[in-house]
Amino acid sequence: MEILGIGPLEFMVIIIIALIIFSPKDLAKGGKEIGRWINRLYRSDAWKSMRQVSQEMQNLPSRLAREAQLDELKELEKDIQKAGDDQLAGLKEMEKDIRLEAGSPYRDRPSNPQMPPARPVSVEKPGDPAPSEPKPEASSGKENSGEG
Repeated sequence: MEILGIGPLEFMVIIIIALIIFSPKDLAKGGKEIGRWINRLYRSDAWKSMRQVSQEMQNLPSRLAREAQLDELKELEKDIQKAGDDQLAGLKEMEKDIRLEAGSPYRDRPSNPQMPPARPVSVEKPGDPAPSEPKPEASSGKENSGEG
């Protein structure tokens, strides 16, 4: 089992050297100081900015690949649009040539005529008699009285 690339035998050698250099009292005090120093390091702005830069550097290849793919897609879209426009122009030119050759009476018309303007429609009010029906004439009242 390795911790930070250091095997168990190497770790024992480091501990023995530390005990030889520092006495057991100084070793505890030194561990406490190292812990405080590492804690300050992790909380510092420099460490945070270094972590952020490191993450950006790790994500840079995938981000560049996505942007390159997006650029390729935009280029492909432009090419397809241009090809479609060219085909449409070619079809319109063909239509024009066919109309001229056939002597069509519609050759002078545009290929997309617009609808003629609508005629105004008269709106009848409910209860008004239709224009084709004769208006009822005033009568003596015999027809309406029910006598018969």
